[in-house]
Amino acid sequence: MTFYRTPFHLLDNLSQVPIGSQVVVVSDQMYKEHKQKQAQKEIDILTSRAASFRKTADLIDDEILNLQKEAGLLPPAEETSE
Repeated sequence: MTFYRTPFHLLDNLSQVPIGSQVVVVSDQMYKEHKQKQAQKEIDILTSRAASFRKTADLIDDEILNLQKEAGLLPPAEETSE
């Protein structure tokens, strides 16, 4: 019994190799459009996530301010005489 084996020992013959049988040929323009659509989808997702993170950060800032007010941790407001 040998303990050294490659992943290829699992394949009895080449017909079991997981190679697709179909090849799709597209024009450069179609490929470019596909890549642009994929990029736009990713941009939309990231933009949405960034907006969500900003909203969450704003809510956290508001909560910090409320806690500081309740605990009297804010410096006294300077009065301006006009």
